[in-house]
Amino acid sequence: MVLCSNKTAAEIALLQKRLGLAGMPFIAENGAAVRAHSAGQRRLRRALSDAALALQAHFRLQGFYDFTDTEVAAMTGLTESESALARHREASEVIVWCDEEEKLEAFRAALAQGGRFWHVMPAGSGKGEALRWLFGQYEHPPVTLGLGDGPNDAPMLDAVDFAVVIKGYSKTPVTLARADTQQVYHTAYYGPEGWKEGLDYFLTSSS
Repeated sequence: MVLCSNKTAAEIALLQKRLGLAGMPFIAENGAAVRAHSAGQRRLRRALSDAALALQAHFRLQGFYDFTDTEVAAMTGLTESESALARHREASEVIVWCDEEEKLEAFRAALAQGGRFWHVMPAGSGKGEALRWLFGQYEHPPVTLGLGDGPNDAPMLDAVDFAVVIKGYSKTPVTLARADTQQVYHTAYYGPEGWKEGLDYFLTSSS
């Protein structure tokens, strides 16, 4: 099982240990990092700082790096120890939008990513690109099944053989580009129940 998440490598490593998946490859920070491969947070933060300085007259925003563990915990519902892992980013930065909603479109045009938390990543990275790179490392790529519930999961779900779109809480629907709709399943349930529903659908169909 390959975990593919917006979580940091530190967060995923802890989750892998809890699930008995330690040592397995994973994709972190929405595809900006594959296993231990990263673009380097310091370089990214310098670029983001330069951009923020250039646009400070137009946008108000802050990065997770600028908050304390306590502040991130209050915003996200994570514990302080979990917040410390969430702030330990290697290849992307999470920024908090502090400006007016009306300015979001202009900000999208400047940075091109989305929600209350925005993930700023190197150009050309993402969950779909990361999965394709990872599959390319195998001599015989496995048959793949992906599950996701958010718009940023769409590239990942387009990259796998079978896709489960879990019913989500986002106002933005998960829209896939793939045409093989018979290999895509949309769940009726949210969260863990939707996850189980999707797995059962394909595992039962293949048995």
